[in-house]
Amino acid sequence: MDKKIGRWEPEPIRYLAVNAGFKATVAADMEERITNRPSLIANLVDPLINR
Repeated sequence: MDKKIGRWEPEPIRYLAVNAGFKATVAADMEERITNRPSLIANLVDPLINR
């Protein structure tokens, strides 16, 4: 069987990236609430979100 496989759509990758970013921001908010200081997670995620 020499079936040619089509290109994989990028949508699953986008879905995973968006959800990972959302979960990271939720974790950053929780970290700030617990520690009462700026989040280390937010420092890592911020450059990726605010391009």
